[in-house]
Amino acid sequence: MTCDTCPTHPGKILFERYMKPRGLTIKGLARAMGGDKTRLWALIHGKRAVTIQTALMLGDHFEMDPRDWMMWQADFDLFKARMAQREAEAAESRKVV
Repeated sequence: MTCDTCPTHPGKILFERYMKPRGLTIKGLARAMGGDKTRLWALIHGKRAVTIQTALMLGDHFEMDPRDWMMWQADFDLFKARMAQREAEAAESRKVV
């Protein structure tokens, strides 16, 4: 899903805004946070959502409010749900005609 109005997946935000500018690797960040590099990889690649625990770890590591991570995840999830709802409604309306 790519478009100008789509919210960005929090994993991409993590990589682009926080890791890339600091030269952090997945392995290095996972080690520094005491997390799992496989889960971090999945998050960065949009295969996994930010959990409360991950939000806390990221918030602590980057000295920011963990609610930011949860908000970005909620925005992304709500957008996906809205798109799925619209697709289902469109499919249903095509059946009626």
